[in-house]
Amino acid sequence: VLFKLGFGRTYDVPLTARPQVQRPKAKPFELRAHIYQARGLPAADETGTSDPYLVVRLGPKRVKTKVKAETCYPMWYETLKMNVELPDPISLAPDIQCLVFDHDTVTADDVLGRFTVPVGDLSKDFQDTPTWHPLFIEGGPPEGEVLASFQLIPAEQASSVEDVAITPQFKECTLEISMIGLR
Repeated sequence: VLFKLGFGRTYDVPLTARPQVQRPKAKPFELRAHIYQARGLPAADETGTSDPYLVVRLGPKRVKTKVKAETCYPMWYETLKMNVELPDPISLAPDIQCLVFDHDTVTADDVLGRFTVPVGDLSKDFQDTPTWHPLFIEGGPPEGEVLASFQLIPAEQASSVEDVAITPQFKECTLEISMIGLR
């Protein structure tokens, strides 16, 4: 026995009592990640060093630095750029995920640590003073830090915002060490 109850015509009854959830409108931006250096990275290789590189992720997009061989104190001095679409208002955007990996030729790369940066805290202006970001691993205390700064520029203004050289000026020097051993 089948029964069907009907209270009026089906096209008169709303499907849900809630209003439709609207997808926020997306606006194009250019993210500039200025990656300077890292210090105190954990050693992941048998030699007591690592071969670190850094990956910046925002949503589905990702960019990475070059691999620095055999060091726990890498100096990248790279500006990574990516074009992304973020929701309006910007407070709905996901955080920027930064992960430091140890490059391995045979096995899978090891994660050395990660940090996040809230997109809402960024501006389009270049920050003269970068920030040290502690690296975290799940279930452990912070180990190592990355010196970085970030810019989030609306896409229509990206061509008018100058690229900034973050590589420091080096001077050629000579270091002379004299050692005298007496017994």
